[in-house]
Amino acid sequence: MRLLASYALLYLLAIACAAGVATQSQAAQAPLEVRIGYLGYRPDPGPLLSNVIPEPSDAGLRGAELAVTDSNSTGRFLNHSYALVSARVDSPEALLDAANAQHAQGLRLFVVNAPADSLRQLSAVLPDSLIFNAGSPDDRLRSTDCLSNVLHTLPSRA
Repeated sequence: MRLLASYALLYLLAIACAAGVATQSQAAQAPLEVRIGYLGYRPDPGPLLSNVIPEPSDAGLRGAELAVTDSNSTGRFLNHSYALVSARVDSPEALLDAANAQHAQGLRLFVVNAPADSLRQLSAVLPDSLIFNAGSPDDRLRSTDCLSNVLHTLPSRA
């Protein structure tokens, strides 16, 4: 009887593996297209103590473009493609307008390079989206002002 039970278990495992392989091969055939929105707003920091090495004005955007390029190079083997829709603006109001426009296009993943106040507004306006904080080092966003739909790419400065 024990031998029969072990054979039954072996057959069930074989059937489960075969079903899993069939499901994975069907999933691999269907292309996955991921569109990511980049939203950038950096207010004027004013005079700096040292202007020897200024921060590049497009630092966040270039990092997002590099990430999409890298993801596309490995993603093509899995039939995945990634696209970046970017918007760099000059005011917090324009940032919200750009976010709403990208959201209306169906984007639900956003990389945001903006101050903490703008990030809080975006989190409230886009509750069904995942936002990656790529610009605000404010530690309150990780503790007392934690936002449920925001992940941080910067390390904590606490």
